[in-house]
Amino acid sequence: MKPYKLLTAVAAVALCTDAMAQYNPTIDVEGTYKPEVIIQERVNFFPDRMRFGAMTSALEYDRDGVVTDFTPFGVPMPATGWQTDPDYAPHRGCVGLKMGSWLDTRLHGCYQFVRTADTRAGVYLNYNSTSLWKPEVSPETADTRRRRQEGTIGLFLRHNVAGKGSLDADVRYNVAWFNYYGYNPTPWVGDPVPGNYYDAPTQTVNDAAVRVMWTSTLQKPLRYYAGADIRYVGMRRAYAPEREYVVKGAREVIASPRLGIGWHFRGNSSLGIDFLADFVTYTGQRGAWTGGSAIDRPESYGRVSLTPYYGYAGDRFELRAGPRIDIMINAGSTFNIAPDFRLNWHTRGFAATVEASGGTVLNTLANGRDVSLYTSPLVMSGRPVYSPFDGKVKLGFGPFAGFRGELWFGYRFANHQRTGGLYPAMLNGSLPYADFLQGMADGYNSHGYSAGIRLAYNYSRYFSLSAGATYQPQKGKNSYWNGWDLPKATVNASLGVNAWKPLHLRLDYNLRACRSTAYMTQLQADGPWSVRNVRLDNISDLGFHAAYDILPGLSVSLDLENLLNRHNELLPDLPMPGLTILGGVCYQF
Repeated sequence: MKPYKLLTAVAAVALCTDAMAQYNPTIDVEGTYKPEVIIQERVNFFPDRMRFGAMTSALEYDRDGVVTDFTPFGVPMPATGWQTDPDYAPHRGCVGLKMGSWLDTRLHGCYQFVRTADTRAGVYLNYNSTSLWKPEVSPETADTRRRRQEGTIGLFLRHNVAGKGSLDADVRYNVAWFNYYGYNPTPWVGDPVPGNYYDAPTQTVNDAAVRVMWTSTLQKPLRYYAGADIRYVGMRRAYAPEREYVVKGAREVIASPRLGIGWHFRGNSSLGIDFLADFVTYTGQRGAWTGGSAIDRPESYGRVSLTPYYGYAGDRFELRAGPRIDIMINAGSTFNIAPDFRLNWHTRGFAATVEASGGTVLNTLANGRDVSLYTSPLVMSGRPVYSPFDGKVKLGFGPFAGFRGELWFGYRFANHQRTGGLYPAMLNGSLPYADFLQGMADGYNSHGYSAGIRLAYNYSRYFSLSAGATYQPQKGKNSYWNGWDLPKATVNASLGVNAWKPLHLRLDYNLRACRSTAYMTQLQADGPWSVRNVRLDNISDLGFHAAYDILPGLSVSLDLENLLNRHNELLPDLPMPGLTILGGVCYQF
């Protein structure tokens, strides 16, 4: 599903875009090779982008990220970390502002202060806030509004050394302050006292990261990359359900060196090895909650991964084959082994892919924070999620007269799978915190399948239509992990119209059906722990977007979000507002 990577961690320019996509250091694309476009999208942290994706790929550096639909869908290509020809967006800087119905403010900016043929360096920043919307939770929280302020600043650099390679670097810092606005203290306060309101608990998250990477030139048979990431994530505090006791939240540092080396033979074959490691340490998170329940942080732990491989790239097929060997340090079993196999066949208009992968995904505070700010501020165990097998078969066709499509079927095993998104429910007493902590510490084993289809049609720039659907059973351990809300079925569709060149119109629809959350519980005292699924309401969302180019580089936009005015809960006790209207302006220079 994640066949090759475009390096965007050292993005050279921020792009004014109206998609509310959170910044990711890497992206993946599937399809016919396109020149790499180094673009730094503006960082958007509001509204919360609930990244209900599949379980994070264990094949981290080379294939980690999100999938985009380069045509044709069914022709994934090998990792392109050292096999791309960078191209940059034409503008030096940008500034944009959006404001909306709940005092929503989304401000972003960027500027390249060095912009030469060999060097790009610049800065990007974002500020997002909301403070007006007030959900109906209980009389005790009648004055509690959803409050959130978040800002990010980052610096990036890319420098090419002729005949040698390129240096990429990115430094960013993000800070967020928000409240658990769905807080309902009714179970804990007894009879309400008129005028005696209980404010929702608040949280602060600090998130800082540094990435440096050197990538060798394509002109020599010996090709390599080397670098390192360092990331810090810290939560201010963790609350007991009754809010009588408070302990420090987790503070986590992850140091991750990366190295890859490969020899490319004249006969289209290659041999190589990828090395990555993650070393995790914690501070904070010590104390006790009501009844003496200990809140203790995990010991330092780590993982060292080796992936030797053989590769072949021919006219009709590409192959990469080898084992993924994970050596665990103070984190469960000593060795975890999974396949790293990918075979792609393609001819004109048709393609097929067979993948077998797996490996470990660390149970870190950073992984939860990347999904949502409302993740648990505690980490109870360093044992990773281990997938001994994650397989997929894909068939693709197109484009034929503008049509293209893809079918796929996948099966996955996941051991020690963590639940997530339950911390607000635990604060409200909807979930006993003993169960909450047990589920965080142990997780559960699951296995299941997923099937999907995707179709699209493009008529030049004037008209585009795409739709996709997936299905995966979700019941206890017989499940295919695809997000904290575990939907059985998902549907997404998009219609774009650009009949008049300055005016861009788009209508989007998304559905997540038959959702449920999973957590560990005991059906009787001192009995065995089992997985329980709690049903959630379906989520359906219809949105409209319009943008008009007033002048080259200057545009105005209008966003209508949640046109169906559904008051959904993305996760338990996290209600979302109904219809939201946003207007904005963006200038590129």
